[in-house]
Amino acid sequence: MEGRVGIFKSIFTRLGYSRFAFPKAMGFTGGITLGWKADLMQIFIINYHFQYIHSQITMEDGKIWYLTTVYVSPLDDRKKELQMDLTSIATSMDSAHVKVLHHLEFSDHHLVLLTLMDKDLSQVPKEFKFECAWLVEPSFEYLLNSSWNTHQSLLSNLESFKTTVMQWKLHNIGSIRKEKLQLMHHLEGIQKVIQDGRDHEGLRKLEKQIQTYLSKTLFQEELL
Repeated sequence: MEGRVGIFKSIFTRLGYSRFAFPKAMGFTGGITLGWKADLMQIFIINYHFQYIHSQITMEDGKIWYLTTVYVSPLDDRKKELQMDLTSIATSMDSAHVKVLHHLEFSDHHLVLLTLMDKDLSQVPKEFKFECAWLVEPSFEYLLNSSWNTHQSLLSNLESFKTTVMQWKLHNIGSIRKEKLQLMHHLEGIQKVIQDGRDHEGLRKLEKQIQTYLSKTLFQEELL
């Protein structure tokens, strides 16, 4: 949160926050205010900077996690400085990682992907269930009709459908994540070229086409 220390300290106090962290701002730009309730958590500030606060948070139940709040300066030199610091922070984290993704056509902000490395959750077996993303695929209706036998019982049809749809999903829906990564890679490359100043109408048109297709792909993935 940007702002003057005194103003936000007053605001945080009225909101019931008992602890504050105020890195020194650079003139009238930058500066982040971090406030928290000491009866709910303990926060240890690992590093102050006018562009970020890197902290370790301990909850009431003893769980520990890390929070890095960031303000990005519009100045290129300070952006590079921030990038170097955040890279250093990222390499020190072994329980999760963050990646800055492309931006979509409806926003000039970049998406941020946070991936938690929880081995226990990854080992939980998945139950078979109907997925709404199947309905978006034009071939699903044909699959359903062709795999359903009106002369068989409901349970037999469901078992048959389960086997058939899992194979279909592997080759159709299963490729959504692969297509998403490919589209994101292409879009990231195009936007890097544009940011480097090599901009032209054809490149903008291609960027919009990929953004449109990526939006559809992300919608399908969200339904999974």
